Amino acid sequence: MRDVNAAFLLSRRELILAGLGIIFVPPAIAGATRDPFLANAPAALKDRLAELGRLSRRTQVGHVNIPRLYRDLDALPGSRDAVDLRSFGARQDGETDDTDAVRNALGSSAQVIRISGGGVVRITRSIDVDRSVAFVGAGDGTSIRYTGAGAVFNVGLRQGGDTDFLHDLRFDRLVVSGPGNGNRTPPLIQARNVRGISLTRSKISNMGGLVVRHALERKINFRGEGAPRSPDVDPAVLGGFSAASTDDLNEDVVLIDNEIACDAYFAQALRVNFGKRLVAAYNRCRHANISWWGGGGRVIEGGAMQFLRRVREFAIVGNEVHGSLGGIYGNNGDNVLIEDNMSDDVLDCGIDFEGCFNSIARRNICRDAGNFAYSTFFAAKNVSFEHNIAIQTGKGASAPQRLGSRPVGKPTGTIVFALRSAGFAGEGKIEVACTNNTFAFTGPAGLGYVLPSYSSSLNFSENEFLNVKCNLKYSQSGVVVINRNAFVYTQPSLEPEVLVGIGDTRPRSESRIVDNTLLIAADMPKGSAALGAVQRSPGRTVISGNDVKLSGGSVEYGLLIRTEKPEDGKEPEFVVRDNRLPSIVDRSEGGAANVLAEGNVDAGGSGVGVVR
Repeated sequence: MRDVNAAFLLSRRELILAGLGIIFVPPAIAGATRDPFLANAPAALKDRLAELGRLSRRTQVGHVNIPRLYRDLDALPGSRDAVDLRSFGARQDGETDDTDAVRNALGSSAQVIRISGGGVVRITRSIDVDRSVAFVGAGDGTSIRYTGAGAVFNVGLRQGGDTDFLHDLRFDRLVVSGPGNGNRTPPLIQARNVRGISLTRSKISNMGGLVVRHALERKINFRGEGAPRSPDVDPAVLGGFSAASTDDLNEDVVLIDNEIACDAYFAQALRVNFGKRLVAAYNRCRHANISWWGGGGRVIEGGAMQFLRRVREFAIVGNEVHGSLGGIYGNNGDNVLIEDNMSDDVLDCGIDFEGCFNSIARRNICRDAGNFAYSTFFAAKNVSFEHNIAIQTGKGASAPQRLGSRPVGKPTGTIVFALRSAGFAGEGKIEVACTNNTFAFTGPAGLGYVLPSYSSSLNFSENEFLNVKCNLKYSQSGVVVINRNAFVYTQPSLEPEVLVGIGDTRPRSESRIVDNTLLIAADMPKGSAALGAVQRSPGRTVISGNDVKLSGGSVEYGLLIRTEKPEDGKEPEFVVRDNRLPSIVDRSEGGAANVLAEGNVDAGGSGVGVVR
């Protein structure tokens, strides 16, 4: 059994939260620890926060070496290929319409169009870009003011097939302000069928950043009249995409070091549909988010396990997203890395994988999501969440009103993690692991929670929970493991709850609650249980090595066991061994459960048996 006194309070993640002024640790609990850290907390906290800062900047993100990219871009304004926009008639006085000057520049043979010399370039209409070009600022304060509708730049070949691509476009050091249109805010760049496009080091206000789409999208029927609506048919293939190859996707899309700030909800900092080798890094986004779409996630819309995921190799690193629909999310990705990002005050989900394979969220902070701080929807094969922080305060419940939008779902601002299998069931379809994360609810009353759904394999290990219940009971799930986590409860739930639980897994599976610590410093409502296990199918549930400590709080049941109408007349088996907890109670229907209980003791070391 772990030392419950030191289990929760002393990790780097807690110190970061304390440094942000978010979590208050009651003195009675803090004083219980024997760890010397708290004696020198301010200095140690500073060191740990500095450590987090060192983690937040990398030179290599995905396929992009950022210093090398910037060396190449820095050489462009002064290169022999660079032509100043004023050479094509731009007045840059903020009053004259310079749209035609920009079009003339793009219609020339200039490989690099430089915006320099100060002043404001006024553009009133969207501009088509159908050739390779670099559009760069000189960093001297020259800006663009856009007063038109739609994107400033519409990028794509005017002629060519649905799988022909425009190559090598660069937009760097631009300062752009748009008209702002609330939830219809257009992007600076709307691209279609591109390979090699980057938006870097730009400051964009009242517009989004870069949206990349694919010409074949218009031929895909996911939900309309005549859609196949079958788990055996991929609508993307019917629309013209290859069933097995990724050679028909957009490629090499880059968004790095931009500031994208809208005055209202919401825009897209980066959206990529049907692409691979993608990077979004170190962007600061207000009312703008980062997302992807590689096809329909639902099982009858192309999300079935056998079908190709058409967003691939996407590195999303070091971004800040505030006040948008969601933070970072997308459908049907494969090999998506979400690392060192911050999502704050979003309407729906902070970080969300939908129908994704082989993907990971690591060292992110999600705070105040209306629905879920972290989540998976639809299929989730080999998806991991590691070393993340989730902070829900309840503020997310009012996100629709504050952001001026209709609700998405039923936002409560309390859910730190959610699985939403949405029709996917069976071996290998939902494989999710959560390790070394911190999940915290700091609202004024009640608890936050983990929202379960079907899973074929679900593992919560080495996490820390503050005022969050983690009851993973869900019908016909596979192997569920809750292992070596630390739970601290400093305020009561609003109704009777099982704080940590499993159950209703499918026949012949084994699920485990093992080596966890629970510190209960509040009086839970009558009928609550620290640990719980409910089972109907014949299988094995192991509850061992757990430590439930009452530190000024109370709970009616240490462990509550129930069988509910066992299937096939075969009773589930419960193995309850070597726990330290106040009580073990069997509340099974129609007779006692099959419980092997041994080595269980209470806080004073006296044996604890099963009470029926």
